[in-house]
Amino acid sequence: MDLRKLRHIIALYEEGSFVKAAERVHLTQPALSRSVQALEADLGLSLFDRTRDGVRATAAGRQFVERARAIERSLSVFQHDMRQLQTGVNGEVAFGVGPFPAFSALEPALQAITRDFPQLRLRVEIQNAPALAAQLKAERIEFFLADVRLLHHDPELHIVGAGTQPGLLCCRAGHPLAAARAVGREELQRYGFVSVHLPPAATLPPALLALIEEVDGKRPQMLACDHVDLLKRLALQSDRLLLTTRPAVEEELGRGDLVELPVPALSGAGIELGLVTLRERSLSAAAQVVIAQLRMPQSSAP
Repeated sequence: MDLRKLRHIIALYEEGSFVKAAERVHLTQPALSRSVQALEADLGLSLFDRTRDGVRATAAGRQFVERARAIERSLSVFQHDMRQLQTGVNGEVAFGVGPFPAFSALEPALQAITRDFPQLRLRVEIQNAPALAAQLKAERIEFFLADVRLLHHDPELHIVGAGTQPGLLCCRAGHPLAAARAVGREELQRYGFVSVHLPPAATLPPALLALIEEVDGKRPQMLACDHVDLLKRLALQSDRLLLTTRPAVEEELGRGDLVELPVPALSGAGIELGLVTLRERSLSAAAQVVIAQLRMPQSSAP
């Protein structure tokens, strides 16, 4: 069976149109039609119903596409692995990093890589973990480093633990709460919060969920953004409270620009970092170089 014909069937199934599928696989429409008909004849099966509005896969067609995709993916993995035997640490590597590890670990890693491996081209995506997982499955990136609390049950992913980053709540020096020895939930909620996009409520620690949920029908203001630098600037220039991880604000805490608020219940909050790849996928030599430089601080206590 010709692998090209498998790809023709997949394209026709996904596009639902001979015209669009032909453009995708760089064939004329008659040539694509002949390819599909030849495969159907070889199989003795009708894979598509032709209609005025396009094509629709038959039951046999849907089963065929499911298996054809698996074959194509296996071949892609094989070709990828063979290319890496030749390229070494040259070429290009695309990878992802979550917002907090990006802030605390990415810059020194990139400085070392660009200095020691000048021939290596890098493409970095900084997003939250679910978005990076989608990019990984689409094979737009080779791996990513992020908070993996939501990803452990995904059978397509292989996760290697990379430490933790404890969470804390802080405010600017000079904030009305900066000198407080203890602060209550209602007092905190009065000022509102800024943070990265948080996981679903069901996965949050109870203490954190209690802090940001409604009180007496009033929901505290929450600004979510995965740009940690922007979040810190907002906290430094306003009375909003910054919900963050300790490594992301160590410099500001050390200078006294930001002050940690006394919220003991948040001591168990934070993120769980992991290095994520596709299962049964060998990493390129270039990817291994990048990973070796992304050494995260193994913080476990304030």
